[in-house]
Amino acid sequence: MQTWKFAAATAFTGTLIAAPVATAAAAPADPVPGTQCTVAQVERAVTDLAPEAIPMLNQVPGGRATAEQVLTLPPAERNARLHQLANQNPQLAAFYNANQGEINKRINLVVSNCAKY
Repeated sequence: MQTWKFAAATAFTGTLIAAPVATAAAAPADPVPGTQCTVAQVERAVTDLAPEAIPMLNQVPGGRATAEQVLTLPPAERNARLHQLANQNPQLAAFYNANQGEINKRINLVVSNCAKY
């Protein structure tokens, strides 16, 4: 679950990287490994349960597409990609570390409820 939490935290902060990723975008029906949810279900749950994350995702070029792409990676690849993103973006890591409690609370809420969406 820790890998999922960090993936969702990365998506939650919306500051993954400053440039678009050169990979295929995730489809709404793509599963999010480690959950019982699809990308679309996670997006709807975030919109409803953590709406403050959406403007953050939208303000970074490629932020939403990158978040979707990271969420659909197998756990080991996701973890490696997130560490790479954190190393490239120390402000992301600092933001997550400073707000970890609240972010994890929201993540748990989304993970617990995304299948309902």
